[in-house]
Amino acid sequence: MKQIPYQFDNINLEIVPQEIWSNPMNVFHGTTTYHSNSIEKNGFKSNWAPYNVEHVKILVETLKSTDFEKYDLKKGFLDWTTAYGIEHYLDALEKKEFRISFTPLSLASAQYTLSKTKGGQAFMAIREAKEIIDLALTKNESLKDKIPNEVVELFNEIKEIDNSNGIVYIVQLPKDLNGIECSINNVIHSNVEISKGQIIGKVLIPNLLKEFETDKDLIDNKIKSKLHTNGGLAIQILRNEEKEDN
Repeated sequence: MKQIPYQFDNINLEIVPQEIWSNPMNVFHGTTTYHSNSIEKNGFKSNWAPYNVEHVKILVETLKSTDFEKYDLKKGFLDWTTAYGIEHYLDALEKKEFRISFTPLSLASAQYTLSKTKGGQAFMAIREAKEIIDLALTKNESLKDKIPNEVVELFNEIKEIDNSNGIVYIVQLPKDLNGIECSINNVIHSNVEISKGQIIGKVLIPNLLKEFETDKDLIDNKIKSKLHTNGGLAIQILRNEEKEDN
């Protein structure tokens, strides 16, 4: 698998050479090198959990226990507790509704290699859970004895992920686009597995990049433009769906 040097294009908001990002069939997935062995050996698997599911279930039970539940407040647009958000994710896994997500904009994918989303959105809620439990411990140190070993192991895994390097994988989608969808939020989803042979390159992401201060609306508009103009991927997916209907 070819390693592509990181190069930021502040006009097009890309981090790879033009010959890569200009191909609408190439999409990007940001994660960390903690998961590299699995990805480079097996590709991207649908309905694959990036962590020990049983440990996460125990984490949810811990958050919902009488010792910790008062610290897990409802928040965000959906007004969910962190425990409920994790349960929702686990439920999607069990129902095999979990899809692999990609973006057509390489800079956008790099956002998942840093900060709270490092390693993917699945770990964002785990980090939130750790913050909740840490807050509870500041109020009552004796609660440390109520934290199961499985949860401690899960939080140690988060530390390893945080200490690993960010990486973006470049995936070339199949020409027939079967199993590929574009959401109303302009995220590319694959309902089928992506083989390691479809991963055409990877980019190591430097830490503390000023590029990630780029305005979110600017990034969102660039993604929309790439997908919906000049034969963009969303247009190709729509044409493919129309062919299937006929």
